Amino acid sequence: MTNEQQRELENNAKQIHERNEIKSMWSPLPFDLKRPVVIAHRGLPEIALENTNRSFELAIETGTDTVETDVHVTADGHVVCTHDDNLLRVAGRNERICDLKLSEALALFPALLEYRNFLSMTGSMPVMVDTKGATPEAFQVIGDATERAGFMDRIIFTAYNYELARAIRKRFPDVAISIHVPEGLDPLDIADEVKASCIRLLPTEYLPELIARIHERGYATIAVAAPTASTRTSTNPDALRAIADLGISAVITDRCDWAVKIFKELDNA
Repeated sequence: MTNEQQRELENNAKQIHERNEIKSMWSPLPFDLKRPVVIAHRGLPEIALENTNRSFELAIETGTDTVETDVHVTADGHVVCTHDDNLLRVAGRNERICDLKLSEALALFPALLEYRNFLSMTGSMPVMVDTKGATPEAFQVIGDATERAGFMDRIIFTAYNYELARAIRKRFPDVAISIHVPEGLDPLDIADEVKASCIRLLPTEYLPELIARIHERGYATIAVAAPTASTRTSTNPDALRAIADLGISAVITDRCDWAVKIFKELDNA
């Protein structure tokens, strides 16, 4: 990408986010970088158990640009960091988060990280918060916890459906939103409606013409998976370089340590 093209993309992004009145570290992503923004997926999960304090500590130590977590709400209204809606995979107990009080969940899985502690440990760092299958009602609890922590301009919420994206936008008129659009729908139409900042792409959508169209409209792109995978994040150097070659704005990866090293070479080229 030429310097002129980079300046044009950056200008397009600034215009759309000024028009949408989005005030965020994520809006727009810095298009003047020569490499994708690194998003540490659940911390550094190939080294330490995902979504735990240690996993995020290790990710931050690598120099990653940002970290991503997933959240669910307990039966007594606490927000916790876990990808699944139950504890089967991480603790061997088929108990749903929404059916457990926080104390019960911690007794079953002591490494369970409270969302408020995640927000505290990441300081002023930009963070991506995946709201998973939250209902609009559950999101209000997530929103309350986020707002209490402050620094809303460092947050980007991920939404997988229209209803949730609308609920996020209604609650927070100027927060950044990342959307994933089901196959068959135009991502730009949905992005325009909910005033999104970023569009998440799966490998079937890693098409140069689509990526260019999204960027030209001022939206950033996020690579969710490796080019040869369906949903698994990029965890090897070849996949990370392929994503960079496509010009995608950011990459979610289980190996932020490798991504930081590889992309640093690109940034210094």
